[in-house]
Amino acid sequence: MNNNAFNFMKDGEKKRVCKVFFTSTLGITNRSIRTVLSKYKEGSLGSENRGKHNKHKVVPDDIKNGIREHISSIPKIESHYTRAHSEKVYIEGGKTITQLYRDYRTECEESEKPFGCLTMYRKIFNYEYNIAFFIPKKDQCQTCVCYENSNEQEKLELQNQYTSHLKEKHLSRIEKENDKKINK
Repeated sequence: MNNNAFNFMKDGEKKRVCKVFFTSTLGITNRSIRTVLSKYKEGSLGSENRGKHNKHKVVPDDIKNGIREHISSIPKIESHYTRAHSEKVYIEGGKTITQLYRDYRTECEESEKPFGCLTMYRKIFNYEYNIAFFIPKKDQCQTCVCYENSNEQEKLELQNQYTSHLKEKHLSRIEKENDKKINK
């Protein structure tokens, strides 16, 4: 067992203090002292190694591109009212990233292609794509939903009403922008 002395420098002179005074003055714990002592070798502490481990695997580009292809193939939902000027792309909120990854992995296994891990899939999904799951309830009005879900015959019958609706929507946005400019 080592015997350690704790010192402070005062006026260029070394002053020995007890361990309790030393830790209280510096606001450190006994664990900090144990860590330093365990790393102390041959008169120095050595270099700082936090964040410098070499366990990162390099993921081949073909696997990353496969992930990107899968994410790009997910059906997108066009923004309607509340997000008309948004750069974000929206997808159905029925699946999570984990479920999308499972679909990707299944596709790769069926075609006997190599696939990336969930962490890589999530990283590419979150940082390379501007995609969101959540769709506000007021995103699409009943008129638009009805028109989009109609068959060709019904769409012909609803065409005039739908066109008029789109014009009104456009005029409403212009009025809203004008109101914002006036109230600034």
